[in-house]
Amino acid sequence: MIGAPVTFAFGPLAGYTIRGELEKMQKAESGRKFTQKDRRPLDPPPVARLRLFQIVNLGTPREYEVEFEHYEEAVAFGMTCHLDIFPVCGGDDTTSVPSDDMEQPQMIELPPLLPSAIATSQLLPLASIGRRPVPHLYSIPLSLTSPDLSRSAVKPSLPLIPSYHGTSRVIQFPALTLPPMTLRALLPRHSAEARPTPPLAFRPPRLSYSMRHPGADAVGRTTPSDVVAYLNDYAITERSVCTRWLAGSICVDATVIDFEGKQMLVFVFSDVAVRLEGTFVLRYRTFNVHARTTGERNIPVFAQRYGGPFKV
Repeated sequence: MIGAPVTFAFGPLAGYTIRGELEKMQKAESGRKFTQKDRRPLDPPPVARLRLFQIVNLGTPREYEVEFEHYEEAVAFGMTCHLDIFPVCGGDDTTSVPSDDMEQPQMIELPPLLPSAIATSQLLPLASIGRRPVPHLYSIPLSLTSPDLSRSAVKPSLPLIPSYHGTSRVIQFPALTLPPMTLRALLPRHSAEARPTPPLAFRPPRLSYSMRHPGADAVGRTTPSDVVAYLNDYAITERSVCTRWLAGSICVDATVIDFEGKQMLVFVFSDVAVRLEGTFVLRYRTFNVHARTTGERNIPVFAQRYGGPFKV
């Protein structure tokens, strides 16, 4: 259940029970429809804050939670937030649900994923590049794709293992062992500010503009189980999600900032545009790409939040 405490078995938070809360720090007010010649992101860019709480003595009468006091890079490692978008009823009682005959957004084939600039300069000798065609397929460990880890984990003497498959040259890098992360010193300390854990009940999406979770008063032909939230009296359904009409970076990593004397984990969506015109709301969902729970193969989503309406 999204919003309930999650006990991690693998990853940087292994052994800890964590509950997350997303807060909206800044919402988009307006935007211009995305076109190939005029791509302007949402203004101002959406910003969400993630608050983490450690649950102590889970499932016992002495259960309580303590909020994280410090958010270092080790805590932020792997924290990611994903955007979804839903059309809602605007001031003129019109919605922006795309019709079936509308041209679908074109999928742009991205170039192959290469190591960071520092890792490339250390791993690929200039003599091996020459004027040969650039290989179009690489097998790169995940650690090389992170700018923060490439400086500390990559060794200049790391050997290359070239192999050939048909006419394509594949360069494979040996897997690297990341240095162990020390999280225990970064986790919250037990103090007098510890507060009891609220009962494990469904936490409805918290939005201004009279946003509420669906209940027994759902009316119309919409199936209540498909309704994810209400904006005033307009039912937002899961089937109406139109994330495919977003352009830009809809999945961003957490950033640690100092704001008003506190360390915070924030997600800044500075490069997001919409391909449709109308009124919309955004849904933020956060997870840790390196964390797993016992018995679960999927990555758990431990916090979500709906933003306010904006017009494109």
